[in-house]
Amino acid sequence: MAGLCLVLAGSLASNTAHAQLPGKPEQRIRAALPTESADRILATIAAARAHELPAVVLENRTLELAAKGVQPSDIETDVSRHAQELERARAALARGGRA
Repeated sequence: MAGLCLVLAGSLASNTAHAQLPGKPEQRIRAALPTESADRILATIAAARAHELPAVVLENRTLELAAKGVQPSDIETDVSRHAQELERARAALARGGRA
């Protein structure tokens, strides 16, 4: 549980770097990735947002990996995994009595 909480805390702390770039995150993601990959990643981000998870963390992670030249399929996998970790961290916090 502590590890999941650290993942969430680390993710929240990392969301400032890309948040200051011009343009909407969706536009930047679409510009950085092939259409099919961008569509799937944006769907993952939308689902996270619908579950009240910090979607900006996933947007920033996507842009960070794209800037590093990571393969789009690997970005998809990473963002999906990260979304699952955020959900598990949120559930762990809820079990521990935190909102």
